[in-house]
Amino acid sequence: DVLVALDMHLEGWVAGLRLLVLALQGQKTQEQIAYALSTFRGSHRSIRDYFVSEVLRTQPQPLQRFLLLTSLLPRLNASLCTAITGQQDAAVLLETVEQANVFLEALDGAGEWYRYHAFFADAMQHEARRRLGEDELIRLARIASCWLEEHGHLADAIEATLKSKETERAASLIERYVQETRLQKLHEYHTLHRWLAQLPEAIMTRSPALCLYYAVTLLFNREGPQLDPAVPMRIKVLLQRAEVCWRADENFVGLGQIAAFRAFFTYQEGERGQAVVEARKALSLLPASESLWRGMSLGTLGIDALQDGQFHRARSLLEEMHTSWQATGDPHILEGITMLLGIVCFVQGELHQATRYFRMILDTPNLPESRPASLGAHLGLSQLYYEWNDLAMVNQQIQTVLELGKQFPAIPQEVLEMPLAIVLACMQHSEGETEQAIQRLTKLLPELRSRADKFSLFFYQEALSWLVRLSLAHGDHTTTHDWVHDFLDQEQPAAPAANHRLLQAPDDPAQSAAKSHQGATEHELDAPFVFQEQRALLKARVLLAQGDAETAAAALNDLLPVALTAGRGRSVLQMRLLMAQSYAACSRKEEAQQMLLEALKLGYTGGYLRSFLDEGDALQQILQALMPSLRGQPLRGYAQTILQAFAPVVSKPALSIVVETYEPLSAQEQHVLRLLAAGLSNSEIARELVVSINTVRSQVQSIYHKLQVHNRHAASVTARSLHLL
Repeated sequence: DVLVALDMHLEGWVAGLRLLVLALQGQKTQEQIAYALSTFRGSHRSIRDYFVSEVLRTQPQPLQRFLLLTSLLPRLNASLCTAITGQQDAAVLLETVEQANVFLEALDGAGEWYRYHAFFADAMQHEARRRLGEDELIRLARIASCWLEEHGHLADAIEATLKSKETERAASLIERYVQETRLQKLHEYHTLHRWLAQLPEAIMTRSPALCLYYAVTLLFNREGPQLDPAVPMRIKVLLQRAEVCWRADENFVGLGQIAAFRAFFTYQEGERGQAVVEARKALSLLPASESLWRGMSLGTLGIDALQDGQFHRARSLLEEMHTSWQATGDPHILEGITMLLGIVCFVQGELHQATRYFRMILDTPNLPESRPASLGAHLGLSQLYYEWNDLAMVNQQIQTVLELGKQFPAIPQEVLEMPLAIVLACMQHSEGETEQAIQRLTKLLPELRSRADKFSLFFYQEALSWLVRLSLAHGDHTTTHDWVHDFLDQEQPAAPAANHRLLQAPDDPAQSAAKSHQGATEHELDAPFVFQEQRALLKARVLLAQGDAETAAAALNDLLPVALTAGRGRSVLQMRLLMAQSYAACSRKEEAQQMLLEALKLGYTGGYLRSFLDEGDALQQILQALMPSLRGQPLRGYAQTILQAFAPVVSKPALSIVVETYEPLSAQEQHVLRLLAAGLSNSEIARELVVSINTVRSQVQSIYHKLQVHNRHAASVTARSLHLL
C-alpha cells in the first residue's frame, strides 16, 4: 500500500525516483525502509531542496511569488489565482508556468483548470510557510475557501476551510456537502472521515447529521475485516447523540436514517433481532426519495430472510432494494445486489431469471469485463449451463473464470478453486469419468473441512453431498461411509426413527421471523437454515442408500412443505426426486410416479436436465414407467428429452425407448432459436434480425412444431439436448 501511494505521488517523475534511492541509502531494517517510504513527500528535505534550488529560484520574482501563493490550492484556474494573489495577469502566469513545464498539469481540454504535481505542491507549501508565515497561509486559505464556495466547488471549499482553521464554518460546509451529495463510493467516505476527524468534538456533536455520518465513516473506513474494539461503542454514542437531537426536532427522516444505519451496524455485530426491528422502523419513517437509506434497510431484511431460508421474502426485499438503489446510480453496489438476486433465483429454481441477472452484470455498460463481479457472474452461469447439460458452455465459463482470476491477485485463490472444483467434478461424472470426479472431491474435502468460515462450510457440504451421490452411483459405499459417518454423528448419534424430523423448522415464515426477532444464538448464526436443509438432504440420501427408504421418505415428507412455503424451488426438486426413488424402493409405485410427475412440472419451467440425470438408473426406470401416462401431455416432450440425455450414460436393452426424430431447422430458424434461448422477447428478436414481429412469431411457431414442444423453455431444453445450441 505504501508503494502504491508513493507511485501515485511520484506520477512518473524520474528525478524523484533517483532522489528516493538516495533517501533509502543507509536504511537497513524493514522498519527504517517502511518509514522512509511513508515519509517521502514534497516536504522531504532532499525533494524540497531540489524544487527550491533547481526550480523555484530559477524563476522571475513575480512568478516565484505566484507559485508560493497558489501552492496551497488543490486545483487552480485564472480567476481563483487572481483572488488569491491579487495579480491581474494570473492567466498569463498560469500559461507561462505550463509552457515552462514547471510541474503543472492541465485538468481539462479547455485549459481552464490545472493542478500542481503533488510533490511540487508539498515543497512549495513548505517554502511558503517558511517565507510568508503560517498566518499568511491561513489568510490565503480563507480567501480560497470563500471563492470556492461562491463558485459551487464545495469539496474544495471544505479542504481550504480546514486549512484556514475555521472549524465551525468547516462543519457547516460539511453538513451542506452531506445533504447535497449522495455519498456512494468508498473513497468519498474516506474523504468525509478525514474531514470530520479534523473537527473538534464539541463542534461536530452539535450537528446530528455529522454525528450520523461520522458513525458511518467509522464503520466503512476500517482497515481489515475487524473493527477496532473501541469503535462499536463510539458508533453507538454518536448515534445516540444524533437521535436525541432529531427526536427533539421531530425530524422523522433523520430518525429513519439513524434506524437504517443502526440496523446495518447491529446486524454486522450479530444482533439480528434488533437489526430487523430497526430496519422495519427505518422503512416506516423514510420516504421513497431516501433511496440510499431505504436500500440499506431492505438489504438488512433481505439478508436476514436469506439467513432463515425464506427465499420468497428475500427476493421480494432484494428486488425492492434493487429498484431503490438504481436511483443512487452506483453501478458497483447495484451489480452486487444483482449478483445476489441471480443466486436467489437459482436457489428458487428460476434458472432463466437467474441467467438474466448474471447476464445483466456482464452486459453492464461503461464497466470493464475484468472486475470481481464478472467472476461471480461467470461462476453462476457455469452452474446454470451444467444444469442444462450444455457442457461446452460450462467449460467456456470455467476458462473465463480462470483467465479473469489471474487479474485479481487480491482474491484468495481458494475462493475460486472451491466452486470450480465441484463444477469440474460434476463435469467429469457427466462425461463418464466418475472415479476421477470422486478423487477430485476426496482431495478437496479435507482442505474445506480445515477451514472454519461459512463460505467453506457451504462448499464442504456441497462437495460432500456430491461425493456421496457419485460414490453411491459408482458402488463405492466405503468412501461414503468414511466421509459421512463422522459428519452425521456430530448432529445426531443414531439413525432417526420413522417419522422423526431430520430438520426442526417452523411451519411458516412468520414463525421463523418471530424467532429471529427474539435474538439469534451464535449457533444459529453459524448454521443458517439453508445449511441445515443441506445436511438433512444428505442424511436422507444416505438413508435411502442404506435401504431405509421408509425413514428417508418420511423425513423428506416433513421437509417438503417448509421448502415449498419458503420458495426454495431447487431444494423442492431434489426432495421430490429423492422421494420418488424412496417410494419406488418401498414398492409404492403410484406415489413414486406422482412425485416424479410433480418434479417434471417443476423442472419443465426451468429446463432442468442434470438434476434428473445425476440421480442415475433408479430415476430413469421410474421415468420410463411414467412415460405411457404422459402421452398427449406437454410434459411428454420434456420427459423424452431427459430419457434421450440418459442414453449415453445408461444404456440397457430393457429400458430402450423409441427416440422421436425431429425435422431439421432452417438457418434463419436456428438464428431465432439462439436468440430465443438467450431470453430475448419476440420484439427484441425482430429488432436483432431486422424483420417484422409477425415473421418472428411464425418462425417461433415453426420451431415449436419441429421440436415437438409448446413453449420457449421446452424449446431451449430440447435444442440443447440435440446440440443445436
